Amino acid sequence: MCLVLDINAFHLFFSKDNQEFNPLKKWIINGSGKLVFGGTKYWNEFKKTNKYNRIIKELRSKNKVVYLDTNAIDNIQKRIDKENKDNAFNDTHILAIFIYSRSRIFCSNDKKSFKFLTDMTWYPNGHSIPKMYSGNLKIVKKLLHNHKVCKYHNASSAHDSFCKC
Repeated sequence: MCLVLDINAFHLFFSKDNQEFNPLKKWIINGSGKLVFGGTKYWNEFKKTNKYNRIIKELRSKNKVVYLDTNAIDNIQKRIDKENKDNAFNDTHILAIFIYSRSRIFCSNDKKSFKFLTDMTWYPNGHSIPKMYSGNLKIVKKLLHNHKVCKYHNASSAHDSFCKC
């Protein structure tokens, strides 16, 4: 299973003291989970958090990070931005990552985006709505137990290279 980690939750996710995110962190580091990265806006936000570059490089070397096609994510985001009529929804890049990757979990400290990211009208038919997580130990165990493992593959074309969860 793939997880999208909002930039605003990196400090919680990688903290040694935060118990709410610890099971997900262990699942990524020691289990079958993978972090998903993609799109220009996401990368630009990530670049501002130099503190986590070493950790992400280490996870990448262990095949725990999936880098998605930036152009594909950006194109989906542009389409969403054209259709989006609500100025309160400023995480269209995250929605684009979910549409492209089919990731199943979103970790964020910004609950305002949850209602937009779980709105079924944004997703293609047959697409599962991602589960939102902002730090509840009762929910995290259920999340990790009930979802399929991510089977990411490197395909020959950019459109075929996605995380099937």
